Amino acid sequence: MVTIQIVPLNRLGVEQAAEIQRLIARHIVLGPEQASLPDFRELLRGPLRDRVGVVIIDEIPLTKKWLEFRPDYAKVYELRGLLRQDTVRLGALATVSAETEKFVLDHCGFREVGDKPFQTKIIRSSVDRPDTTYIFKTISKEHADDFNMLYFLVDGAINEQGEATPRNIRKSLMFIDGR
Repeated sequence: MVTIQIVPLNRLGVEQAAEIQRLIARHIVLGPEQASLPDFRELLRGPLRDRVGVVIIDEIPLTKKWLEFRPDYAKVYELRGLLRQDTVRLGALATVSAETEKFVLDHCGFREVGDKPFQTKIIRSSVDRPDTTYIFKTISKEHADDFNMLYFLVDGAINEQGEATPRNIRKSLMFIDGR
């Protein structure tokens, strides 16, 4: 089974092209512009069609917010007509207004909401993550080459004998504004 994941980034999947064409890719990560390309759509009409089990649209509320400057994001609904009826579609999001939810349901290729086979199910869950800590740190330009402020990320990665213990590094996600 192949998973297609549409993400809000511009340039992904270029190195995947050969694997996709040879039908050996199992997880295809594409930006909306790439998913709209005629060559990719042609692959979906051909042998790739029967191998796709799920299409994930990451950050799906952006399909509405970015409508004007990234119109291909709002065209992801067109993939529905190229795939089998039993292909699962998943829209991933953290929070959404009622207006945006309606837009997503109407314009992103989802079927009617309901509990019957081949209908869309809306799953709501809490975004409370008690095991998640947010730490905001500003690194001034004069310290941009000094990584001491990031030591807290790897604190504990060396045991008492001075040996590396990477399993002790806490899961971390870092965003850097390069401006």
